Amino acid sequence: MRQKPSVINRKIDTPVEIRHPICFRICGFNVSIIVKVFASLFRRIVGGKRSIPLTIAAVAFYTVLAGADASVVRAALMGGLVLLSDGFHRPSNGLASLAAAAFLMTAFNPGALWDVGFQLSVAATLGLIIYAEPFTRAATNVLTRIAPQDTAQWIVGAVGEFSLLTLAAQITTLPLIAFYFHQISIVSLVANVVVLPVQPQVMILGGLAAIGAMIAKPLGAILFWLAWPSVTFTIAAVELLAQVPLATIPIDRFPVAALFGIYTALIGLTWLAVRDPSRRPPWITSAAAWASSAALGVVAIGALAAWNIYLHQPNGKLRVTFFDVGHGDAILIQTPSGQYALIDGGPSPNALAESLGRALPANERTLDLVFAASPQPDRLGGLPGLFGRYTILQAVSAGEAGRSSAYREWADGLSSRGIAPLAAENGQRFDLGSGAILSVIDVRDEGATLRLDYGQAAFLFPIGLDAKAATELAASGLIAPAAVLLAPDHGNANSMSMLFLDAAQPRAIVIAIGAGNSPKAQTMKLFEGRTVLRTDERGAISFATDGKQLWVEAER
Repeated sequence: MRQKPSVINRKIDTPVEIRHPICFRICGFNVSIIVKVFASLFRRIVGGKRSIPLTIAAVAFYTVLAGADASVVRAALMGGLVLLSDGFHRPSNGLASLAAAAFLMTAFNPGALWDVGFQLSVAATLGLIIYAEPFTRAATNVLTRIAPQDTAQWIVGAVGEFSLLTLAAQITTLPLIAFYFHQISIVSLVANVVVLPVQPQVMILGGLAAIGAMIAKPLGAILFWLAWPSVTFTIAAVELLAQVPLATIPIDRFPVAALFGIYTALIGLTWLAVRDPSRRPPWITSAAAWASSAALGVVAIGALAAWNIYLHQPNGKLRVTFFDVGHGDAILIQTPSGQYALIDGGPSPNALAESLGRALPANERTLDLVFAASPQPDRLGGLPGLFGRYTILQAVSAGEAGRSSAYREWADGLSSRGIAPLAAENGQRFDLGSGAILSVIDVRDEGATLRLDYGQAAFLFPIGLDAKAATELAASGLIAPAAVLLAPDHGNANSMSMLFLDAAQPRAIVIAIGAGNSPKAQTMKLFEGRTVLRTDERGAISFATDGKQLWVEAER
């Protein structure tokens, strides 16, 4: 659980990084590689039917060597049956081979029926037998609409083995995975497409390396080096995909009734799909069309949400975004570890909600710190809109208590939710996590001057400041150089002094100003020679920094 930011020396608790070793389980794909390799090898050596018993013996040896797990035994038995049918020139039947393998295994060991590996292996193979060919045919038909048939068949042949077959297997295994492991992966399809193409090299070269090492260690070392790129790529790909946000979705409760219900529905839908279309009742055709459209919509929405979450995840940089909320200030800080601090909320709850909706991940509903740096309505007016949308862990208020309805609504909302706001004081420092420090430089009735430090990068927010106060602050020595400066009072006249600018030495100045308004000429004259970015012209303005370099991007 995230904890609220507090005064310096107490950090937000963040999970300690835990790295798990990657375990590869031998499955039917690996056994199929072994079958193909040994069958091809022995056909060249002894030829014809004589290669069959040798191949079966080699696969049996590999099965024992791999630990004889249920999934490996099932794959080995089916591989042996296919070899026998080929050897005797008899057509093989996938369902019959699967049923025979399952019967033999459970006859020898009835307990295998309750083995999770056995159930998953049978379910995956059943999915491949039932859905692989229809999926391949459907993909080819779709591609032939936009490409020549030869090209479409080549694409499906090149990609289908790793994507369509994986999808076919997942249809029948996901309910079991959810039931037994209480989670499902949303990146497994991508992971298979990425890593499966190099697995033959891993299996073949790795096996040769193991055999070579038995003969001579230098020979084994050479062969291991040949296998190393594929192994390294596999590990790197798995680790990278495991870091994708929501790579696995937890499922707290998945009862047996849900498991049987899903498989019953799957069987029914499959039966309807393979039935002669002319014999289907009209309502089924209409329902199927509606369900397909609905499913496509759900998939599209889910994909957009997943990309939204992914693109807004922490990337190791501090990000500071000046929202375009009209004539007012609203600044969002995202730390490298994923904490969020909001300084002011602009004049409009709707504008603030829209800006936060674009900037935050779709699943993020927590603001670690909300700093009301000024009681003025153009800065505080949007904050009451946070209630009901976001959980606020810590609130800070600066300046003289306001009399506006927005201020009363903000104060009452905090009180009703049991949030006691801290009163901003000179010298306060808030540790936002990952080394990002928000400091209170000066507090006055009109607002507070804040500073954000991260490494060598700094941002200065003189909120509610006028030229006289700016000069006093600069003369006091409290203003240190900062890369980015928020122009006080939206760039109005008498809001800035040259002494303050000389002390801050900003590389970029942001003016948060509403459309139809313009900063005063005398203020712009002070800013001459510096990069000036206006929210009315550029929209939301976002800075990212690693503590050394600074990047900026604007909405328009």
